[in-house]
Amino acid sequence: MRILILGGTSDARKVVGAMDKRGLLDNIAVTYSVAGLVRVPELACDVISGGFSQRGGLPLYLQEEQIDLVVDITHPFALKMSTTAVNACAEVGIPCWRFHRPVWQTQSGDQWHLFNDWPSLLAATERYKSILLTAGQMEQVFIDQLSAQALMSGQCQVIRTAALPQAILPDSMQWLKAIGPFKEVDEKRLLEQYQIDLLVSKNSGGVATEAKLSAARELGIPVFMLERPTLPDADVDFSTIDDCVNQMEAYYSAVSAENAKNVNNRQRNHSLVDVKYEMNPQAIEQESFRQIRALTDLDTFNAEQQQVVMRIVHSVGIPEVAKEVRFSAQACESGIAALSDNAEILCDVEMVKQGITKRMISQPPSCYLNDPRTVELVKETGETRSMAAVELWRDKLAGSVVVIGNAPTALFRLLEMIEKGADKPALIIGMPVGFVGAAESKQLLWDIHQRLGIECITLLGRQGGSAVSAASCNALLRCIRGEYY
Repeated sequence: MRILILGGTSDARKVVGAMDKRGLLDNIAVTYSVAGLVRVPELACDVISGGFSQRGGLPLYLQEEQIDLVVDITHPFALKMSTTAVNACAEVGIPCWRFHRPVWQTQSGDQWHLFNDWPSLLAATERYKSILLTAGQMEQVFIDQLSAQALMSGQCQVIRTAALPQAILPDSMQWLKAIGPFKEVDEKRLLEQYQIDLLVSKNSGGVATEAKLSAARELGIPVFMLERPTLPDADVDFSTIDDCVNQMEAYYSAVSAENAKNVNNRQRNHSLVDVKYEMNPQAIEQESFRQIRALTDLDTFNAEQQQVVMRIVHSVGIPEVAKEVRFSAQACESGIAALSDNAEILCDVEMVKQGITKRMISQPPSCYLNDPRTVELVKETGETRSMAAVELWRDKLAGSVVVIGNAPTALFRLLEMIEKGADKPALIIGMPVGFVGAAESKQLLWDIHQRLGIECITLLGRQGGSAVSAASCNALLRCIRGEYY
């Protein structure tokens, strides 16, 4: 089962954290999407950034990634994204759920004034001397309106956001960068420091930024509150993290039960041939590796190398491939040490990244193939995207584990960078597949690894691929956990 979480909020991160604690991420493939404006979080699931336009649009992404469920946990004011999610899910025929924290409610002593749109709200701010804007990103047209207002009246304007404003701010407007949660004592000090006589806010809800409302109440400062937009109906709505995670767990159980039922029905209806076959996944895996041990010449490999070789054989189904596997002197030891220290895992393509078992790592692997910066580099240089993406590894290379399973040009570029002085990974798993450059890039890796002082695992010849390279990394991760076959 595959779930896409539209995130970018603290609530979305908490939902993923709760799923991880319950062990749901072991069975549910979760992808967390965040807009490019905010920092990319470190979560125990795949994280993508930059929106879906670069991926052909959300409907195409949902189809290509075979997403079963979308959970919208974006900001309550993300009208465009929430609308897109509902429409895209309807187009491809999957459910769209939504989690939004409850709205803030007025309390005794509050001086709230409610507005449904920015133009009417801003027009009402003219008579105030010093205003604090805590409503996130604002469109340029509204910033310009405030600028003209300040020019005429001398109004003091302070805007606070978590990320650099996209609009161009006038010199008269002071920008404060701050990320919640906030404390009431600090909010009160801020209001007093700038002599604020009006607080402007969206009704975002939640506790992380609620302290400003308490501070305004205590100081007797009025609040202009922008009410939430009306969103298209989602299939299911939640307002608590527990309800959201409980429902996802129940949905997974229901889908799994239905899939099992369909399998049983197919088995009962299968009357053309009478074949008995193993259906227990643990038994299948154990028997597979028993046969691999019996059919593969493993005598020249140590215990950890054997685990890698067997995983490679398991991926391609050809025991004879073992004779083409090469290990540098300390490849497994260096890789295991790095992975034990939660080293960065750098992947050439998304398929490699997806193939690495998430339950065995504390941070998701990185792949920059679809990064907007990669696209810009390709336009400038005319190189392959794989080569351009490797350029974005520079700051992360030192002590990392590099896993290349698709693109020979990525391996060539990496070796060029190291030869010119780039930081060295703890281990390179170099196993690109194909007819043009694949065998040559791996042979080059093997021929010069000692001169460059790098540890590597490679599979000589044309064979290789995303599954093989990811399986090699997984074998080392299993060694860390003591899972030997």
